[in-house]
Amino acid sequence: MTKTKIHPERTAEQVFAEIEAAASKACPELRDNSDIKIGEVIHQGDVYLHAVADTHPRGELLGTRQVAVGNTVGARHIVEGNVKVYAGVKYPNWVKDPEGSQPNAILGPVVVVESEAVLTHPDHAHHTLRVGLYQVTYQYNPRTMRTVQD
Repeated sequence: MTKTKIHPERTAEQVFAEIEAAASKACPELRDNSDIKIGEVIHQGDVYLHAVADTHPRGELLGTRQVAVGNTVGARHIVEGNVKVYAGVKYPNWVKDPEGSQPNAILGPVVVVESEAVLTHPDHAHHTLRVGLYQVTYQYNPRTMRTVQD
């Protein structure tokens, strides 16, 4: 995991911008997912993007392109390009909420890709995303029923 030193003389926005810029350049590998079909999944670390139908429900528009929870470098799963990110409200039909977990513990946002985009991360291969909808879910530990974090 890459560590980033936080300087108190910079604002949080400046630090996030620097991390985001580093995340988009850090890993040279780019995986092509242009042929992904509804029901298939893209995996990047502890984040899963499920290709879903255009009718998949979504919540309110979020003010971020980050699809993982947190402010560490490990949480910097960023969708670059012409995208909108909404709150997730429903799992894809093929995903079952793990019993005993907190409500929606593994449910992430919905990503609407309006023209080809790229899912970036400083420690993982980047992934191309074709136009369409993606429901994010998170990896979880079945012993603790908590999400696994990068």
